[in-house]
Amino acid sequence: MKKILFFIFICSAFLHAKDIRIKDAFSYESPTNAKNGAVFLSIENLGDKDINLLSASSNISDHVELHTHSKEDNHTHMMKVDKMTIKAKSKLELKPKHEHIMLLNLKKPITKDTKIELKLAFDNQSIVSVKKIEIKSR
Repeated sequence: MKKILFFIFICSAFLHAKDIRIKDAFSYESPTNAKNGAVFLSIENLGDKDINLLSASSNISDHVELHTHSKEDNHTHMMKVDKMTIKAKSKLELKPKHEHIMLLNLKKPITKDTKIELKLAFDNQSIVSVKKIEIKSR
């Protein structure tokens, strides 16, 4: 019985994941002494219901947070958010100076040869792996 329930859970997560498309993932090379980095990408919701990105994890950092920016008194501030909503049949662009995935306490600097892997967890029980993340020079 447990095997059947597990199989149903895995199948339902896969069915939801087909409604999510990740594209254009990239990060920047980091200075040698950098403790943090960021990943930017496009999340497309092909489904009929809004979904929320709730969390992320990475192979190259100890902790990962979802971040956005806000403007106050002509200053831009980065801040952690609990979720990022992707409206039904639309796309959310994570880009510099806007929403992004923050990699905290990097295990080593990000170089052109770094292989970043992310796991993105959504409120529809989907977990999407992102393995092709381009590393750009600044």
